[in-house]
Amino acid sequence: RAGATALKAFPAEVLGPKGIKAIKAVLPKDMPLYAVGGANPDNFREYFAAGCAGFGLGTYIYKPGMALDEITAHAKAAVNAYDEEAAR
Repeated sequence: RAGATALKAFPAEVLGPKGIKAIKAVLPKDMPLYAVGGANPDNFREYFAAGCAGFGLGTYIYKPGMALDEITAHAKAAVNAYDEEAAR
């Protein structure tokens, strides 16, 4: 009612999939919820199962001092994992 078109669940690593699922239960069914802060390709499946529509990826993709090839590898891994889980 306040005009939000989506919500960010932060920090997702503290809330966890169970916490996010509980939050999602009281939101309008069509309100997208995004896991941010701890989401990565290893846990996308759990967050999708909890009702998340997507993820915010900051330090998974980039941390100061990371080499370009490592950043590229992380970005590709995230896209591939998202595509794989979203297709389920």
